[in-house]
Amino acid sequence: MKFKGQLSDNGVFWLQRRIVPSLERLGREVTLLFTPDNLTFSQDTETTHGIRVHAVFRREVLFESYGLKSQNKDKIAFVVNTAMLLRVLKSIEEDFQRVELRLVKRRMCPAPDSQHLPFLNFSTTGGRVCVVQDLPLVGRPLQGEEMNQLEACLPSAAAPQTSPGFYLDLMPLLAAHLPATVDRLKNINHALHLTLTQAGDFLVEARTPGVVLGSHHVGLKVMPRDQERARAQTPSTSTSTFDPSLLDIALETGEGLQVKVRVRDLARALQAHSTRPNRVLAGISKTKGFVQLALQYHKPNTDRIDMDVVMHIKLPVQVED
Repeated sequence: MKFKGQLSDNGVFWLQRRIVPSLERLGREVTLLFTPDNLTFSQDTETTHGIRVHAVFRREVLFESYGLKSQNKDKIAFVVNTAMLLRVLKSIEEDFQRVELRLVKRRMCPAPDSQHLPFLNFSTTGGRVCVVQDLPLVGRPLQGEEMNQLEACLPSAAAPQTSPGFYLDLMPLLAAHLPATVDRLKNINHALHLTLTQAGDFLVEARTPGVVLGSHHVGLKVMPRDQERARAQTPSTSTSTFDPSLLDIALETGEGLQVKVRVRDLARALQAHSTRPNRVLAGISKTKGFVQLALQYHKPNTDRIDMDVVMHIKLPVQVED
């Protein structure tokens, strides 16, 4: 297998300042999946201790030039340590002229029978200086069934019947106090009830016998846009005083969904706000099997969503007692 690519200025900025720092906080390792069209950063539930993370980039977003070849349908995947990857990226000076990535093999000792181990090589040129760094892979590149399992977990492989039917944009809440609210609620219970309605209501609650404490937010933007029709027809709970009966109606009619998630998982998922998204869409799967956050970003120097970049976070739900 072969891979070689030259990062663009925008690619260095994305990796160095936005995506990889967030991944480093979420988990110790990350899987990089290179395909002819995309580069995907993936973290599984074992790495993050609960949530599943995918950040997907069209290759043109990150690379000026890009080429790969493998016997696995020109796809290459391998695991690296996130802290080491971030350290390499942070070493790239602001006045760099060229950053090239390639897969290489190095012999670790001079003995003729020693193994050649794979590395992701970074070659940075700036001024009269060329800095070469080898980032070791964790194990060997993925093959066969390992690659199939990775691709089966990607958002693009999700069945429509299990995907969320609608999303609410939580961006106004993240810019305000939602993370602090979640942090306070962890002192009441280790699990939270999340409720989303097509009227644009978002409710997060911690419950114990005799105590229910939470935060209710109204009038959030509903996505996709065809849900605006449902929003007009749904009994709205969007009043200055919270009326539980209206929320019950929404849940009974299917215009609202409620699940239970771990506080730790939700708090960790909200940390991805450090990637500076322009939308954070939250949805509950139609089968109520998981909660999904989709982080979207503007195209550079515009107010339009860049469909070539997206970050998905999937939270498992807990079975009600």
